[in-house]
Amino acid sequence: MASPPSYSVAPSDRSRDRVLSRGALWGIVGIAVVGLVLVFPRRDLMSLLGSESAQDNQPLTIAYLRNIIRTEPRNLELRFVLVEKLLAAGDLAGA
Repeated sequence: MASPPSYSVAPSDRSRDRVLSRGALWGIVGIAVVGLVLVFPRRDLMSLLGSESAQDNQPLTIAYLRNIIRTEPRNLELRFVLVEKLLAAGDLAGA
């Protein structure tokens, strides 16, 4: 009689079943990253943030820029765009 399958979830148990191999997992992550880059290209984002249509939604644009700067604190281009938007909104202390 065959032994029943192991339903162990212990990370150190090498005989446990896996849903995805590491290669498949990295492949899915890579496809997701490529998809996001294609959907949200940086130069289109920068041109949209700097455009005149962003003047209508200035508080939203400023909040969006502040959140992006949190993820990319060394990006000077984003910081300059934020300063321009803050100056246009009359927020000298924030700029």
